[in-house]
Amino acid sequence: MCFCCFSNRECTIISSIINLFVAITGSVTFLAKPNDIAIKMPYEFKITFGILFIIISIIFIYGIIASFITPNTPNGQIGIRIYEWFLIGVLIIYFFIAITTIIYMFTSKQLAIERCNNEFKTETEPPKNNCVRKVSIITWLRTILLILMVIIGLHTFEITRRLGVDLRPRRKKPQGRNRPQSFISTANFSEYCM
Repeated sequence: MCFCCFSNRECTIISSIINLFVAITGSVTFLAKPNDIAIKMPYEFKITFGILFIIISIIFIYGIIASFITPNTPNGQIGIRIYEWFLIGVLIIYFFIAITTIIYMFTSKQLAIERCNNEFKTETEPPKNNCVRKVSIITWLRTILLILMVIIGLHTFEITRRLGVDLRPRRKKPQGRNRPQSFISTANFSEYCM
C-alpha cells in the first residue's frame, strides 16, 4: 500500500493522475511560455522538452487505463509490465530535463536579474534589491519543483512495480514426494534403552 488506505492499484491510478498533471503543466510551460523557464536555454531544447512532456502525458494516460483494465483480464500483469518499462524511460527523461533546466536556470540568473531591473526602470520601486530577491526565490522554487517532479516519478514507478508483483500469477510450491518415513525416524527407542 502506498497511502493510508489505498491498494497498489488505486495508488498507481492516483500517482499517474498526479504525474499526468505534472506532464501537462510541463508541456504548457515549455511550449507556451518558453522564456519563463531559463533565459539562456536554446529554443530547440525548450521545444524538445515540451514535446517530451506531451509524450509523457500519453504514457500516463496509458498507465491510468492499464491500471483500470488489468485486474479484470487474465494476463493483466502484461499491461502493467509495459507501463513499468515506459516509466523507466519517463524517469530518464525527467532526470535529463531537471538537470538541464536547473543548470540553465542558474547560469542565466544574472541575465534574469538584469531583465528585471530593466522592467523596473519606469516604476518608482527600488529595483536592485527586489529583483535579486525575486529572481533567487523563483530560481530556487523552480529547482524544488523539478526535484519534486523526479521524486513523484520515482514514487509512481515503485508503486507500479509493486502492482506488477501483486498481479503476477502465484506459483504453487512443488509438493515433495511422499516418501515413507525411514525406520530410524519411526522407531521407538524407548524399548531398547531399558
